Amino acid sequence: MLFRRLCFITAWFAVSLGAQRFSTAARQQDLNYVANQVPALHANFFFQLDPAVYQQAVAALQAQISTLTDAEFYVRLTG
Repeated sequence: MLFRRLCFITAWFAVSLGAQRFSTAARQQDLNYVANQVPALHANFFFQLDPAVYQQAVAALQAQISTLTDAEFYVRLTG
């Protein structure tokens, strides 16, 4: 539930900023937070999610971080 709330907040934040463009460094910070801190903050984050699948998704987004629009990046970050 916490993860979904954080994802919703992240998506809302990205949409509310409209045309503002985030730097790759800012996106990297957001990705690092979701990749590392969210699982650490959730008591049982990997209950229904394989950690290897999660890391693959993080790596895939990392590989595209500089080529996506802000909207694409933040939608994928929440998905």
